[in-house]
Amino acid sequence: MPTRRAKSSSVSVSQPGYHDLLDSLEHAAFILSPTGKVQLVNRRFAEIFNRSPDELLGRPFDDLVMEPDRAAAERVFGDFLEKKHWTGVLPVKLRATGETKYFDFSFHLLKDEDTIRGISGLAVEIRGEQESGERFKQLFDTLQEGVYFSTPDGKLLDVNPAMARLLGYSSRAELLGVPAVDLYPSPAERERFQRELEQHATLQDWECTMKRKDGALIRCLDSASVIRDNAGRIIRYQGATVDITRRIEMEERLHREEEFVRRLVDSSPDLIGVLNGEGVYTFVSSRAESLLGYKPEEIVGQSMGIALEPDDLPLAAGLFSRLMQGQLKEAQFECRLRHRDGSLRTVRTNAGPLRGKDGAIIGVVASARDVTTSKKLEQQIQQNEKLASMGQMLAGVAHELNNPLTAILGMSEMLRERATDDEARRHSKTVYKQARRAANIVQSLLTFSRPAMSDHHPVHMEEIFRRAVQLHEDAIRNAHVDVAILATPNLPPVKGEPTQLLQVFLNLVINAEQAIQETGKPGKISLAIFQRDDMIVAEVQDTGPGIHSDILPRIFEPFFTTKRPGGGTGLGLTMSLALIKEHGGALEAENIRAGGALFRVSLPAGVGTPAVVSELAWPKVTEP
Repeated sequence: MPTRRAKSSSVSVSQPGYHDLLDSLEHAAFILSPTGKVQLVNRRFAEIFNRSPDELLGRPFDDLVMEPDRAAAERVFGDFLEKKHWTGVLPVKLRATGETKYFDFSFHLLKDEDTIRGISGLAVEIRGEQESGERFKQLFDTLQEGVYFSTPDGKLLDVNPAMARLLGYSSRAELLGVPAVDLYPSPAERERFQRELEQHATLQDWECTMKRKDGALIRCLDSASVIRDNAGRIIRYQGATVDITRRIEMEERLHREEEFVRRLVDSSPDLIGVLNGEGVYTFVSSRAESLLGYKPEEIVGQSMGIALEPDDLPLAAGLFSRLMQGQLKEAQFECRLRHRDGSLRTVRTNAGPLRGKDGAIIGVVASARDVTTSKKLEQQIQQNEKLASMGQMLAGVAHELNNPLTAILGMSEMLRERATDDEARRHSKTVYKQARRAANIVQSLLTFSRPAMSDHHPVHMEEIFRRAVQLHEDAIRNAHVDVAILATPNLPPVKGEPTQLLQVFLNLVINAEQAIQETGKPGKISLAIFQRDDMIVAEVQDTGPGIHSDILPRIFEPFFTTKRPGGGTGLGLTMSLALIKEHGGALEAENIRAGGALFRVSLPAGVGTPAVVSELAWPKVTEP
């Protein structure tokens, strides 16, 4: 496309190939007349306007562009006539398409002595850099975070609209007229910001307080950096500010709510736990330490069976599965938890499903209340009522049996004395022996129904136990059973009737020895005596097979026994319980996790000097 010039142009081309030279340029080249008409254009200039050079020659430049117009050009060029040249970047809006393009211009004034002959220009279109600048400007203006540039002495150089809105100003211009120090509650706050920023060069999420136009204080997060010149001097600060006032208020409200829930959970008498879908604890309340002896963090991450008695695990696991599957809305059951010290605690548990945001079941929330004491009291009340009614019945039966037994004993004794042959004498002796045994049982029943009141003496339970071991020493030795006694020194005595207490401990020793014999292995009977509050406690523990959980609640019932026929009457523990209650104490039994059974005798602590066991008049004690 050849270069053209207007026929009326006063500019002459004196060198051959001038037009070809202009057409070979990548820059748009042009000459305008003093009145702004196009006099000369090259091929690149014509391509910008999508016209031929001939269509452009002689046309006013205002017909080709909408911006800059004449008034804008006068403002931009300013002293162009004096300096005779101007360079810079200008946006040009094409009249034909309305498109805005950016060009780097170089203008030169064509002047012959005092006469202006025209303006020559070169222009190169700027695409990438200008587009990036535009995108930055758009981003700067549309960001929701407040962005600012300021000098170290507190003059705001530029802010985006979001910064003005954040601080309550109507426009950027209004905010730019405010010193930066006035945007803080006090000069000290601004100085603290400057000191930290200049010391570290950058600040990330610096929490500060800023002051709005109306005087209200807001909490903000400021991320800023310093810009230095080649000499290392700080020339400006730049940063972004986010209003976190509402977020802090929400966090504080959530904290108050969480603190309320935490206090509520911690003050609850129940143990509260949360399990995930795999049955693993994700939360346990602080009540765990008093109920089970474990700190909450020791249970979190463990499965539900960590403290659950193995016999109760199938029930708990089945209910957990049904809750997770949505088959149950809630579950209530009783189970036993093993304390860290080995003791069992009975708890009443309430459980329900835990749902996520979408309503799906993601776990189970459970609360467990310790009902060990209330269950024991309930069992004791039931047992007392049962024993009381049974005692009344047995007292009547015993009285009714006494008369015929007395006659049988007398007649069998008389027959034995008058028997003339050995066989008759042997039969009468057997009758007498069985009648005597029946009489002893009747006497035990009478004692059970109305324990005899005897003189009580201050005695040490350790001495009573040692005496019981002495009485059963041969059987203990033959069964290869060791006896160990661990007693707290200087314990006060208990006030009791020595023979009756001896009967209790002898029964416990015999039961322990016989339980060990059932294992077919050597074993051990241990006695621990200590004081708990105002009670002296003696725990007799054996290494036998323990007591089956099904029969544990029945062991104190009259005539209940697990021994083979002829091995016992089933009155030993019943009598022991009655005697201990007569002394104002308690007798309990439980299984030991490691194996074996434990019987706990608790009696009120007495005063005075205990009697020496060897000096007491010990009546003969018949082993049960």
